[in-house]
Amino acid sequence: MGVKYVEIEKIDNYIENPRHEVGLNELDTLKKLFDVSGYQNMINLAQDIYTNGLVNASLVTIVKLNNADRYTVYEGNRRVACIKLILHPEKFSFLPKNQIDRIKKMKSDTPSKINLSQIECLITDEEDAFFIMRRIHSGEDKGRGLKSWNTKEQEIFKLRTNPKNSTSIAKIISDKYEEFFKEDIQEEMAYTNIQRLFNNLEVRESLGIEKDNIDSFSCERLYLIKGVIEKVNQIAKIENLSISRKFNKRKIIEQIVIPIIEELKSKQLESKAINSIHIEQKNKSNKLSNSKEQQTQNKEATSNNGISVREDTGLKTEYKSIESISSTLKPKLPPKIGSGKLLSSTMPFTNLYHSNVRINTLVIEINQIRYKDFRLATQFLLRSLMEVYGHEYIDYFANLDYQDVQKMKAIAKDRIKRNQTVNEIYSEFISNHITKHFPKYAEQAELINISLSKNNNSSLMKILNFMVHSQNHIPDSIELIEAWYKVKSIVEAIDNILHEVKHNY
Repeated sequence: MGVKYVEIEKIDNYIENPRHEVGLNELDTLKKLFDVSGYQNMINLAQDIYTNGLVNASLVTIVKLNNADRYTVYEGNRRVACIKLILHPEKFSFLPKNQIDRIKKMKSDTPSKINLSQIECLITDEEDAFFIMRRIHSGEDKGRGLKSWNTKEQEIFKLRTNPKNSTSIAKIISDKYEEFFKEDIQEEMAYTNIQRLFNNLEVRESLGIEKDNIDSFSCERLYLIKGVIEKVNQIAKIENLSISRKFNKRKIIEQIVIPIIEELKSKQLESKAINSIHIEQKNKSNKLSNSKEQQTQNKEATSNNGISVREDTGLKTEYKSIESISSTLKPKLPPKIGSGKLLSSTMPFTNLYHSNVRINTLVIEINQIRYKDFRLATQFLLRSLMEVYGHEYIDYFANLDYQDVQKMKAIAKDRIKRNQTVNEIYSEFISNHITKHFPKYAEQAELINISLSKNNNSSLMKILNFMVHSQNHIPDSIELIEAWYKVKSIVEAIDNILHEVKHNY
C-alpha cells in the first residue's frame, strides 16, 4: 500500500469500468474504452502525456491482484491506455492506420518528457479505490466532490496566468452588468450564449461597444444589452428552442438581434424626448406661476392706487398651451421617433413569424432601405407587407376546422379565390377577428378600423394606393414615416398572433 513506481506492463485496465460495457479481455476492454471516449480524444491525450507528462496532483490508482505480481487500474484508465498506445501502438489493431502512424511519428520526432515504462501510482485496496472513484466522478456531490470551472472561471484563470490573453466580450459584459445592476448575468443567460450574441461584429457596432474600449460599455448601452437578453430569452421560450440552437448562424443573429437593438434605441430616444418635455413644462409652469404671482401683486398694488387692471390674456393662452402639451404626452402615436437614413431606424420591426419566405424577404428589405433616397420603393414595400400579412392571417384562420372557435368564416379559404380588397380584408374580417379572439391586440384592431374603414377618406390603404397608382405624386419622408408607423403597428400584432398560434399548435 502507498505510492510507488509500477511497470506499465504489470497494469491491466479495469474490465468493469463504468464508462463502457464489461470487457471480455484486455484488448476488448481497450477498444471499448477508445470507442466510448472517442478515438481523437484519446490520441490527443496520448500526445499530451508524451509531451507534458502526467499530472502529479492526480495519481493513477491501482489495486493489487490476489497472489500475483499484477495490478488493475481503478482510477486513471484512460491515461494508462494512452501510455500503452505510446509504448506499443502496433498492438492497437482496432485503430485506423493513420492514427497509429501519428503516434509512431510523434515518437520518432521528439523524446517523451518522462519515462513511460513505469509510472507513479497510488496502490490501495478495492474499497478505498471505489471511494476515490466516487469522489472524482460523482460531480460536485453537495460540495464533497470535484467542482469544475464554468466558462467564465476558465477564462479568468487564463487571464490571470497569461495576461497576453485577450478578454472576451462576454467577460467584459458580465463584469459591467454586475457593476451596474448588481446582478450575475449568468442567471439570465449562459456565458457562452452571451459570447455568441454579442461577439458578432455587426451587433457590437449596432450597440456602439468596442472590446478595446471599456468606457464604451456605458450604463445606457448596458440597458440595451439587458433588453436584448430579455427579448432573446422570450423568443427562445416561445419557440421552445435553446438559444444556441436558435441563434446558430451569424446571419440569423444579425437579422434578429440588430432590429431588437434598434427598437430599444428608439424607445430610449422616445423616453429622453418625453423627459425633456416634462422638464420644459415644469420650467414653463414655474415661470407661469411666478408671472401670475407677480401679476396679482401688481394688480393689488394698482388697485390700491385706484387704477383698474386688465387681465393678461397672454398668460391664460400660455397656460392652456401647456395643458394641451401635457395631454399629448400619452398619445396613440409616439411623440418622438428615431432618426436615421434607414426606415428601420425610425421605428424598428422584427418579425417573430418566419414561416412565409416573402414576409421574411420584405422585412429584410424594409430594415435595409434608405427611405429618403428610395421613396417609391419604400411605398411599394409597405403596401406589399400589409397585403402579404393580411392574406397570411386569412390563410391560417380560414382553413381551421369548422369546430375550431377561431375559424374565420364568410371568406374564401383559397387566396386566389378572394375578391375582397386589402382594405376590406383588414376592416371587415381581420379587425373583428382580432377583437373577438385576441383582445390584447384590441388597440391594433381599432387602428385598423380607423385607418382602413370605407368612410375614412384619409385611410392608410387609400394613401398607399394613391401613392402607388398616382402618375405624379411622390411621397415625402414624413408621409412615409406616418404610413410606416401604422403599417408597423398593425403587422406587428398580426406577426405576434401568427407566431403564437403556430407554436401553440
